[in-house]
Amino acid sequence: MELITNFERLSQKVLEKYNENSCITMGILIADYRQSEAREYMLNYLNRFDELSGKYIDFYLPGYYMYSKDSKDEWEKRDHFNICISRHCSSKNPVYLDRIDSPYYFDDYLFEDFLREFEKKTGIKYTYNPMLILVEVKKENYRGMLQFQNKMVIELDDNTPRGIRRSGILFEAIFDIAKREVNLDRYGNALRMRFMKGNIVQKIASTLDGNIIVAIEETVEGIMAYRIK
Repeated sequence: MELITNFERLSQKVLEKYNENSCITMGILIADYRQSEAREYMLNYLNRFDELSGKYIDFYLPGYYMYSKDSKDEWEKRDHFNICISRHCSSKNPVYLDRIDSPYYFDDYLFEDFLREFEKKTGIKYTYNPMLILVEVKKENYRGMLQFQNKMVIELDDNTPRGIRRSGILFEAIFDIAKREVNLDRYGNALRMRFMKGNIVQKIASTLDGNIIVAIEETVEGIMAYRIK
């Protein structure tokens, strides 16, 4: 699980991490920390997801920065007024990952900046509910850009108290599918053993459809849309 600031940082992470022309499947958890329900979706399972994420499939959580003097100095130079890194976010509730000592803080400007840019790049609109997005990404040869291929959106809030628990089950099922896919490549090279590569969004959709998730609609952009069941 990677806590990231904005879309630019997500792109940097992916471009740095994977080989040229490699296709990987990754997840993006969209949850607004300002909403109490969204905080529950994140914080209840954050360290569990962090433990599994990166072994078989990477997950990213946008809208967060790791507080330090360097980050404070960097953001103080920005001229917008929505950012709160240098003002008051550092004194609010921090988010910790067990493997990292430094706290993370949510920033509404970074979160909303990510949503705007992500919609431009993928056609996926924020629905103001917690969302899990699975997407196949390929580095475009010679241009240092990302190509977004198959896209799947899962609405996590089912308006019942069991929604958070069902979301935990959903994540575990996705990790299990990714693990099985990696095992199929156990005789491949080391990189294939460590990361989920290839086109598995369709496989996740067909495996989970009707069981943990149900289809909503397919948009004109070719985005598969589901909700938690």
